[in-house]
Order: sequence, then structure tokens, then C-alpha cells
Amino acid sequence: MLKFAELCVNLHPKLDKTMSMKQIRTLCTLLATIIIMASCAGSDNETILYSDAVITSFSLGNLNKYTVTKNSDGTTKTTKTTYSASSYKFIIDQINREIYNNDSLPIGTDVAHVLCSISTVNNGVALFEDLEEPDTYFYYISSDSIDFTSPRTVRVMSSDANGYTDYTIKVNVHKEDGDKFVWHQQESSDVVKAMNGLKSLYHNDNIYLFGDLDGKTQVIRIKNGTQWERIAQSMDFSSEAWKNVATTMYAFFLYDGGVIFKSMDADTWTQVSYQSEQPIKQLIGASSYELYALSADNQIMVSADGGASWKVEKNDKPTMLPSEEIVMVNYPVYLADNCEQVVMIGNLAEESGDNYAAVWRKIVDFDNVALGSIWTYMDRGSQDDYVLPRRTNYNLLCYEDGLLAFGKANNEGGKPYVEIFQSRDNGITWKEKKTSYAFPENLDNTAKTTISSVVDDEGNIWLFCVGTGEVWKGRLNRVAWIYN
Repeated sequence: MLKFAELCVNLHPKLDKTMSMKQIRTLCTLLATIIIMASCAGSDNETILYSDAVITSFSLGNLNKYTVTKNSDGTTKTTKTTYSASSYKFIIDQINREIYNNDSLPIGTDVAHVLCSISTVNNGVALFEDLEEPDTYFYYISSDSIDFTSPRTVRVMSSDANGYTDYTIKVNVHKEDGDKFVWHQQESSDVVKAMNGLKSLYHNDNIYLFGDLDGKTQVIRIKNGTQWERIAQSMDFSSEAWKNVATTMYAFFLYDGGVIFKSMDADTWTQVSYQSEQPIKQLIGASSYELYALSADNQIMVSADGGASWKVEKNDKPTMLPSEEIVMVNYPVYLADNCEQVVMIGNLAEESGDNYAAVWRKIVDFDNVALGSIWTYMDRGSQDDYVLPRRTNYNLLCYEDGLLAFGKANNEGGKPYVEIFQSRDNGITWKEKKTSYAFPENLDNTAKTTISSVVDDEGNIWLFCVGTGEVWKGRLNRVAWIYN
């Protein structure tokens, strides 16, 4: 006996609705009769036909993927690989009769030759509309190769041949390489070019630049990435104050000449009266709610009340606390409510002779702040693999699902900005990922360049280049997909 699918193909490979919709119903009735006869031949159970015409699942099989690479001589090479697409979930919108994948297939996937699986309720028959002959349908079997380069209409006929439902299936494929980082040069800034030092922060949808300009720290607010405005002009901050700026979730803080200043908008500043267990040497960063500073004895201190009181925090290796080039980031702890990771990197004193950056972290539980927390040194032991080298002007960014770090190398006659390191384990190991993260090709990467960077709410990394005035904006393609 022919299989049900084989019988369908042999009886009627194509069904033309415009000529006779009755032919489709007749065929379905014939098939239903055959099912009943086959069922009755071996059983006394009654076979029931249904009026349901619903798709319950849709999935893809193995697909081909073509990758084009460029050889050193300028020629290109195309490589074919095969992967299983069964893990890509397809959403079935029963209200709008649409089937689609939110997670797009990788770039280069061949969707002109696709094997897919379709399940229906109560033996409903799936029919694909022909691409070349409108209103013409053919019966689908799982060994058919289907062209999904454009949305396809699938008609499901009920087993009793009295009704049908049309679905539109769209197979989404990425149009760009998700691992590629794309930079765009912005209009250069004479203000940034003239600065002698710069720290950039992102707060409440705006970028803030704190820099040494004309012998004092001045503040620039950038709205929408294009509107530059000089603010805090009534303040007389010293030329070194830009090094001592931090922002929590709700406010800015600046330490200058033994005085702590606070501002909600980085424009209007008020003095904070404070007490401290040890004299404050430098403000080094913040979490969402806590401020951190170095004491005169090079101990980490914390303030949980907006800078009003400071106490020394515990740490597990005081001799490895950095004293120079300190930067810090914070981000939520995965699968933990109201907790944050705080990661700090910096250099030991130059006379230490240490060729690597010191990496520290702590977890802050804001539901149990009174219990305190301990800073932990990421001890590399005797290992030289996957560590951060010593650099000046280090930048530390929380980006995508990890951390990025880069600094200025002392390369005699070479480019000072060489590599960008990534950590995906909260600062334990650091690796170069040249295929994804690299500096702009046309960056004026000379000794006169010093970069300050920041990440905005749309996943863009901004580079502000002191000495040249260059401004760059870029992001990883797959990060951009989140916001589109």
C-alpha cells in the first residue's frame, strides 16, 4: 500500500484553486476515505474526520551556510558548512496566522533550499502556494526542498475537507555578520583636542566629559550624541579634579582639594559635609548606590550615604591594591536580585616592577549592605596567560555579556593602542578577540592620542581622543539587533 504522503503526490501533485476549488475538497475527501478504509481493515474502531485546520508546530532541519573570506592577495574564498537549525524556535501566531523566528538565522544561510517539518491538528493537510503560479498549491512532504527567500503561504485543509486556514511563514536571516564591529567617525572636537586629560561618563541618556581645559576641570554635556554644551561654568575645579569624578544611579560626585561635591545634573554643584575613617586620597568610582575612594594609606573606602561618611572596606590582599590608573565598572549579578558586581583594575606603583594590571572585584548585596562585603583580588599566581598587561590610561567598559579593557602601551615608534581585551568571567581571564573588537582602522593612533571611552544605552561605544580631537562611535552588529 502507498504511504499517505506518496498517495497524495501521485494523485494530485498540484492543486489549482482558480480552476476548481472543488478538486481540493474532492481529493481531501478521497484521502479521508482511504484512511477510513485502511483503519477499518484492521480494527472495529470508528475513524472520525475533523474540521480543524491548524498548524501546531514548525521547525527547520539541517541548513547550508556559506562564508566568504578575503585572502591576503585580495581574492575571496567561499566556504560551505552545514548546521542544524532545529534549535531556532518559530513562533506561531494563531491570531494573525503568521509563523516566524525572532532569533534570525546566521548570515550566509541558504534559505532557498530548506527542509522543514510541519505538524497539524487531526491530520490536517498542509499545502504550499506555488511561487510562480499564484493561487496554485502543492501538497508538502518533509523531503521537499522549499524556497524561503520570501514569505510563503501555507494552506491547511481540514481532514473533513470542509475548511482551510492560510498561514504566512517567514524565515528571518541576519543580513550582517553579528561578530563584526563597525566604527563611524563623528565630527571632530576642538575642545577634546585641546584637553590635557579626560574622563567620560554616561548618565540619564547623556554623555558627560570632564576634562582639563585651560588649567581647570571643565564639564561638557552631549545630548543625542550631537549637541555639545559646556556646563558647570560657575565652578572653579582644579586641573586635576577630572580624575576624581564618579556617578551613581542618581547623582554625580567630584572630589577636589579635600572637598566632596555633589550634583544631580553635573551643572549645579553643592558641597557635601563628610566624615572619614582615613583621609581621602582619590575618588575612584561607584556602584549604583555606593561611592569608592582610595585613602592616603592606599586602602579602599566606601560611602553608602552619598559621600557623608566613609569607612575602610575589607580586602583579601592589601599589598596588591592598585594605586595608579584605576578604573571601575558595575553591573547586575546574573540571577541574583538587587546585587551588583563591581570590578576594578589599575596598576601597582611603578617601582613594584609588576608588568600586569591588578584586577579586583566585589559583590554588593543591597538588601544586606550592613553586613558589608569583601574586595577579592583576581590572583593570577605564576600564570602569564590570559592576563591584563600593564597600561596607562586604562579604559574599562561593561559591554554585551562581558567586560572590555584597553589602555595605552609604551611602544617606541609604534601605535600606542594595540589590543582590546575581553573578559567573560567577571575579570578572572582576559583574551584578545581581534575578529570582534579592534580600534578604527583610520584612527590617528599616535603617541599624542589619549582615549577616553563610554558606552551609551543603545550599545554604542564612544571614543574621545585627547590630542587629536577625533570622536568615534561604533558597536558590535549583534548588539545593534537588540535595539532594532
